Amino acid sequence: MIVDLFLRLTVIFIAFMVSIMVTAVMVFYTLRGPIAEMGRSAGGAVSDLDDLESSFDALMTLMEIFASLIGGVTLTAALVPAVLIIMAGEIMRLRSWMVYVLGGGVAMGLAAAVQGLNFHLIDLALPGFALSMVSSGFVGGGIYWLLAGRRAGIRF
Repeated sequence: MIVDLFLRLTVIFIAFMVSIMVTAVMVFYTLRGPIAEMGRSAGGAVSDLDDLESSFDALMTLMEIFASLIGGVTLTAALVPAVLIIMAGEIMRLRSWMVYVLGGGVAMGLAAAVQGLNFHLIDLALPGFALSMVSSGFVGGGIYWLLAGRRAGIRF
């Protein structure tokens, strides 16, 4: 019984961390075009990100975005709804992919709203910022469902 609970919690934790990483990669790839365009319009402050894909700078840019996603505001704002969705899914044995995909979108949408309203960490004037966050949440929720959600409430 205790071992089953520990195994399930381990799977949930690993699936949640992987879905956060996938969400960060999605945010990077959905925002790289608008960020490069803003850099070109501001006098070339940001280099063309298409040239950066194969270089070490692309990895560093991805790590900066990943760190900002899992750090402070976004994780705090997205963590509470995500944990509530996961807990509800486990308790009520919800195994539908739709629950986790929509839950991920809602969690990241709330994170984008909190980021924009309170802290101004990322400029909401960036074209597609909110859409990028919500769609990245959809993908993260889908990844969570693939790894852990489709076995919600099932013991090992």
